[in-house]
Amino acid sequence: MVTNRLSIKSSPLGFRGLTLPLVLGALACSRALTPGPGHLLFGTWSSPAASLTAGPSRAGLVLPCFTVRLQPLRLDDSSRFEVTGIIASVDFSVPRHRGDPFPLSGQVVGDRVVIHYPWMLHDAAADTLTPGHRDVSMCRP
Repeated sequence: MVTNRLSIKSSPLGFRGLTLPLVLGALACSRALTPGPGHLLFGTWSSPAASLTAGPSRAGLVLPCFTVRLQPLRLDDSSRFEVTGIIASVDFSVPRHRGDPFPLSGQVVGDRVVIHYPWMLHDAAADTLTPGHRDVSMCRP
């Protein structure tokens, strides 16, 4: 009776034979996930004032007093995006209404996302978001 068992010890290369393919595979995957021209932006970024989540079928922006539903964020040749979303929820103290359009533009810079707020937000022009989630949903009067 012959048994066929894979044994790392019996291989002259051991794990070393797997190193190059694994490294090349990891590099290929990381390049494919790096945002670039024509790619959709995926991930979550935040600052003390905003949280942006982007996925393959939608994106969302959470600000202290309202949330915005966005289409997927597709990057152009300069790693920029431009989209008009819809205000999904709003605190009573904000002079915006549910269903109002909300234009948003931004750019990926390294691992950060710089977003440019629309003119309707008089006290903010731009914000730099870093990777990760932060709860910014508390509306401050």
